[in-house]
Amino acid sequence: MTQPPERFILDGETWSMNQRPHFPRAHRHIRRTPPPADLSSEAGRQWTWHQSPDCPRGYVGTWTVDKGRLYLVHLSGVWQVRPGQRVFARWFSGELLVFKGAPLPHVRRMHDLIHEHEVVIQVMRGRVQAMFANDDIGKKRGEVYLTPSERRHRQRQTERLRRFVDQLDEPQ
Repeated sequence: MTQPPERFILDGETWSMNQRPHFPRAHRHIRRTPPPADLSSEAGRQWTWHQSPDCPRGYVGTWTVDKGRLYLVHLSGVWQVRPGQRVFARWFSGELLVFKGAPLPHVRRMHDLIHEHEVVIQVMRGRVQAMFANDDIGKKRGEVYLTPSERRHRQRQTERLRRFVDQLDEPQ
């Protein structure tokens, strides 16, 4: 059995996410969900499914980016985010791959399939550093988002490279 993918809200649309970032279970806005009184109800069946081998972690998270920050906005299963709250994911650093659309036939990336639409999100301590849209064969197509500091850093690198090339072009 495999864990269902996390959900990711991007520009108001729900995408899937291969990575499954953990969360601080002791956070004040996260709590364990008690079992419903009636396990035969819809809520009871959902709770029971999250306890099954089909969902080994016992929950599925929903994440989003808002104003350059990564947030955990919902947990379904044995954990939940308090209603009306969201949790800034300052504990997370790494790269997230969110996708939607059908997997492309016969195209693979290491152990994962490549999907029609993909966005790679680079995060450092909960802050988005960059977002890249991938084309349909997994190659970077273009930057979707850069933080102001990353933009300045890249501009400085470009300027240094220009000066270096100009020096090479100068007659000796």
